[in-house]
Amino acid sequence: GIISGLHELIRRINKSGTIKVSLSHHDIPARLNEVGEISLYRIIQEFLSNTIKHSTASRVTLDFTGFDTEVVLTIEDDGIGYSLEQFQNSEGNGWRNINSRLNLIKGNIELDIVEGRKNNTVIISVPFASLKRIGSEREPALKN
Repeated sequence: GIISGLHELIRRINKSGTIKVSLSHHDIPARLNEVGEISLYRIIQEFLSNTIKHSTASRVTLDFTGFDTEVVLTIEDDGIGYSLEQFQNSEGNGWRNINSRLNLIKGNIELDIVEGRKNNTVIISVPFASLKRIGSEREPALKN
């Protein structure tokens, strides 16, 4: 599932000593559909990579919250941001991959990242219907 996969990713990042990442989650189903889990994982991975490479952050907090109609992911860091324009227009595939994955799961993104400003936030919201496993009602939620 997405939460156990993120715990493993965070364990590896924290073990490197480069940055301290923490995760909290509230009312997230134990499993989402495969496309949803992979898409969210890869989006988070891309933002963590950019934060580590460009923002000089020492701490990142990931928060997953499940609501009746949507799942909201918030990524906050204490770094100095990076150029969103440069990221969005780079020749790399990061921004294109994020947008492709968001489109797959009908997600929306709000970026509050400013180069040179301390503390930055990414908020991603995805309709629960886009993440629900086929043939299952909303599964029991994982508690923090």
